[in-house]
Amino acid sequence: MIFRWMSIIFKRLTRLEIFSRLKNNIWLKENHKKILSTSGAVFLIFIISFSIYTVIRKNQQSQIQISAAPLIEKAVDTISDKWNYLDTQSLLSNILIRKVGHNIHILENFSRLGKLISQDKPLRLETDPAPYTATTSIIISYKVLATFENGQAVFLFNLADQDGIAAINYLNIDAVYNINTRLPLSMEQLL
Repeated sequence: MIFRWMSIIFKRLTRLEIFSRLKNNIWLKENHKKILSTSGAVFLIFIISFSIYTVIRKNQQSQIQISAAPLIEKAVDTISDKWNYLDTQSLLSNILIRKVGHNIHILENFSRLGKLISQDKPLRLETDPAPYTATTSIIISYKVLATFENGQAVFLFNLADQDGIAAINYLNIDAVYNINTRLPLSMEQLL
């Protein structure tokens, strides 16, 4: 389909004799070498710039991966210690802090999981679990399974580079409570 359209366009351009006019153009004949060398230089600059950009992005990605495991383990410990959002702010990116805004009681719902018993090693994900990502930063996603006194939780993290330091850019907790775990009084009243 694309080749058909390209051949139609090419045939129409040849009917207009654009190529023969360009071939007979005196200015093009005189500056042929300059045009080719300038085009080659621009192409070379593009390739070099793209290569440098790729190397910088790969370096940022490797820096995040190096600091990911300790950061995530610290995050799970800090979050599950008191289930207090304010304790975790130092681990979060500015973007996530702005998104949370005044919903600082968001983690308190998970306090009925109890104390942290163990957590698995962070597992790198190939897909981004965030519903949308509006950043040009390098983002690397991880999943951690944590076991608590009263259930288990899966933590999903997106880590991003923030001023040369890895920070949590997205956080989601999916908790499974034991059936015999009582809801807090305020939750029982809602049901």
